[in-house]
Amino acid sequence: RRVASGEDWVLPEVAVSQAILETGWGQHRGANDFGIKAWSGSNRSKTTLATKEQNADGSYYGINSAFEQTSSIEDSVALYYDFITSNSRYSKALNLTDPYQSIREIKAAGYATSLSYADNLISIVKNYNLSRYSSSSPTSFEYSVNGYNAGIEAYEESLKIITNLEEILASSESKIKMTCSAK
Repeated sequence: RRVASGEDWVLPEVAVSQAILETGWGQHRGANDFGIKAWSGSNRSKTTLATKEQNADGSYYGINSAFEQTSSIEDSVALYYDFITSNSRYSKALNLTDPYQSIREIKAAGYATSLSYADNLISIVKNYNLSRYSSSSPTSFEYSVNGYNAGIEAYEESLKIITNLEEILASSESKIKMTCSAK
């Protein structure tokens, strides 16, 4: 609904980097792929999960929190875009063509308690060239539609990369074990 109407948008590389970080590179898919906790603007099912939060002094503590429940990558991406564009606290992060500024604004608005959250996201965007998913001079509507689709495509591609890396690591590990046992 929001995407089709051409309303607020966020760059696909921002969304993809958050999904990568929030799922631990696809290892912890949990309730949704963006770590979105239950919020009043949603009528989705919720699930309670244990999570770690970080204090301003850098110490951690564990809590149980209700999270939004999604059923697929597409559902998670739709939840993310709805959540990020419907909450006024993220307004400074929207409609920006600079992914790093958008990331900083998302962190400043309280998306995560991790002190290094923005730095970690920026590192993912840079190291994996996630900016390739943005078009060069889009209109707001084009970014909404293309950003949503590119976000899904980029996240699916990142899951494929993760799967390939897991297979390579598993293969390497078995080769190492075979080499060690042959000695």
